[in-house]
Amino acid sequence: MKASVSLALMELGRRFGEVEAVRRVSFRAAHGEMIAIIGPSGAGKSTLMRLINRLVEPTEGRILAGDRDVTALTGRTLCAWRAECAMVFQQFNLSPRLNALTNVLMGSLQRHRSWRTLTGLFPHEERLRAMTLLDEFGLAHKAFVRAERLSGGQQQRVALARALMQRPSIMLADEPTASLDPRNAAQVMAALRTINRDRGLTVICNLHNVGHAREYCDRIIGLRQGAIVFDGPPAALTDAAARDLYGAEQDEADITQATPELQTA
Repeated sequence: MKASVSLALMELGRRFGEVEAVRRVSFRAAHGEMIAIIGPSGAGKSTLMRLINRLVEPTEGRILAGDRDVTALTGRTLCAWRAECAMVFQQFNLSPRLNALTNVLMGSLQRHRSWRTLTGLFPHEERLRAMTLLDEFGLAHKAFVRAERLSGGQQQRVALARALMQRPSIMLADEPTASLDPRNAAQVMAALRTINRDRGLTVICNLHNVGHAREYCDRIIGLRQGAIVFDGPPAALTDAAARDLYGAEQDEADITQATPELQTA
């Protein structure tokens, strides 16, 4: 596993025609920090995540990872960055007809020749590592079950294992719990926190549930209309500040203060 890297966004912006989806966003993510990006629908959260991973190109600004200018990467170096900066999506993005183990192994493809993709002949050490990751997420017994037959929570944990197969230094999670019931959502957030703490990875989560942000993350960044309007520790985000951030969407965001036990979990 690679060591975590620091990440710096400098006046990062993205326009879609006349719409300014992300407006001059600047912040630094420290080594091994777990950050929640929150805000109402349309605030620019998902666009920001895709800018970091270079799935969307910035209109302005820079992204620095250690001493590298991510915004200048092209070709193989850009592909390497996308592998190092692993992304987990709301809809899991698994291959439904492939079993859980093979889906996890897909995270290692960047390190192997394309013929392995077609034949499924992954090296023994990669297969062993993929099985170990499934076991860590409590899914070893589901290794040979098709992804389409797994529950939503199980699929998201398979997606997390696949992301770890990339050997990343940064983990991005775009609304990882939005499609899940409360129990499975809690399991996925706990898994992300374990990845962050035990592996020392920098984790950035785009979350709509403020309760999850308070419970599991070290720092919360609030976006509204593409700009940062809050940046601080969970304890600094009062219910009043959260209500102001979400406005009419506050009932959907679960802004109730977490209990002390949950905050220190």
